[in-house]
Amino acid sequence: MLFKVEELSPNSRVWIYQANRKLTADEIQYLEEFLGREMEEWSAHGAALKAGFEIRYNQIIALFADEGQHAASGCSIDSSTRWFKDLGQKMEIDFFDRSIAIVQNDTLQLFSMLAGKKEVESGNIQSDSLVATPQVPNLEFYQNKWPELAKDSWLKKYFQSVNA
Repeated sequence: MLFKVEELSPNSRVWIYQANRKLTADEIQYLEEFLGREMEEWSAHGAALKAGFEIRYNQIIALFADEGQHAASGCSIDSSTRWFKDLGQKMEIDFFDRSIAIVQNDTLQLFSMLAGKKEVESGNIQSDSLVATPQVPNLEFYQNKWPELAKDSWLKKYFQSVNA
């Protein structure tokens, strides 16, 4: 069942899908309608999931499942992954992009994941850069600490070598 994000528990699970490019207004509208329909019916072993979603930076889609009543199962998670595989083919978008996403002026700048160290060393990613990390522990973190500072993210190891 689809809920507003504010109605979900702070402990809700979060899944981040990052598009490899900025979405158009028409694509966002299509995604909102599609996800609204799918999440209204999203279930785990026949039990409706209390869920929501949000699109940020015109490029990141976050799904939320409040597991207070029913936990998301492997099958329900697989079905949401299938949504984005199918949407990606239909819309010609890679929703599984794992580039480093730096937030600048409410838009994303993407860097190759393999170039993280080089981008830190060159100053393109700084310790106070905001990183839209793909791994988010829960809705509370997402709402209050995400995107996170690069120095607090998995990139912190590169700042240690730069500052040494």
